[in-house]
Amino acid sequence: MNANTFTSTVISNIVVVLLNISLWQGRKKLRSEDLEEKGISASSLPPEKLASLGSKRIVSPDAVNVFMALKRRAERSCLAVGTRFLGGYAVPEEKMPILQAELDLIGKEFDSAKSLFLSQYETTVKAWAAENPEWEDAIMRAVDSPAYVAAQLHCGFTAMKVNPVAGAEKTLDNQVTGLKGQLEREIALAAKTAWEESFQGKLAVRRSAMGKLEAIADKLDGLSFLDTGVGSLHKTVTAVLEQVKDKTPIEGSDLMSVSGVLATLISLDRIRFKEEAEAASFAATPPPAPEPIAVPDHFTDFGEVDSLPVINRPVIRVNGETWDNDDLPFGGEAPVIPVAPPTAKVAFEPPDEWF
Repeated sequence: MNANTFTSTVISNIVVVLLNISLWQGRKKLRSEDLEEKGISASSLPPEKLASLGSKRIVSPDAVNVFMALKRRAERSCLAVGTRFLGGYAVPEEKMPILQAELDLIGKEFDSAKSLFLSQYETTVKAWAAENPEWEDAIMRAVDSPAYVAAQLHCGFTAMKVNPVAGAEKTLDNQVTGLKGQLEREIALAAKTAWEESFQGKLAVRRSAMGKLEAIADKLDGLSFLDTGVGSLHKTVTAVLEQVKDKTPIEGSDLMSVSGVLATLISLDRIRFKEEAEAASFAATPPPAPEPIAVPDHFTDFGEVDSLPVINRPVIRVNGETWDNDDLPFGGEAPVIPVAPPTAKVAFEPPDEWF
């Protein structure tokens, strides 16, 4: 498939979603006069081209954290079904209705939080200044008007189809070609997060631990048109999820299968999809049950223990000195064997009966 055909296939299957979310962090630039009030001379400060004074908060961070949380939730919602593209997200067109409903809900929650914040804005600023009396004057001098704050807080999104401009098709080809690599990195990060939060160091996990792997499978399914290996990997992950569907806790060979797939997913940003699909398929196969070991009769008949053959003991030489037979720690009275210095030559000679 040539670049133009591949690009046409991809853009016909995706919608580009751009998040239009702006925040007001409640910070203003710290000025030299703020420090001079505290006895710090502006002349002793480095020039602005060398260092900046930083910023000061004019409201408690708790008062505005809700807006950042909603922005991150919108970003996670886009990443759950799509991958980063053109400053936004390439989302499979079939997933767009679900994503749009989620983004609309986030927008309504954002607007509600904004209205509540603005209604309490003056009180919030004064409370913060009162909590920091030594900086109260500096805080109050920097207060923004409610109208300014309202203009800064916005949450929305744009969904659109894209097409290249005639004569500049190659620019879009380059962007589309990088989609698979971007997807690999995102899946690898999601798998790493799932491993660290739910699987690392555990011999058994609950069924709920499969949630993140199910989300990965859903994302791979929606973007399978990017590469045949993506579809193959989706089938492998789905097979493992089916294997553990009705089991809880998940342990033993089932947990090994899940862990094997996660280990492969974590490496996606370093290997190709075709290679990792095969590796994941192998990792997802439970190991065969070990064959029973035949036990000699004299191991189960304690009456014949005395008739077992006596094997000559091995010989150990440390710095030319020989230790064997009853001198060794596993026979007779064991002497204290001197510890050989780093340059010592230590040789171990097994007896002939060992071969």
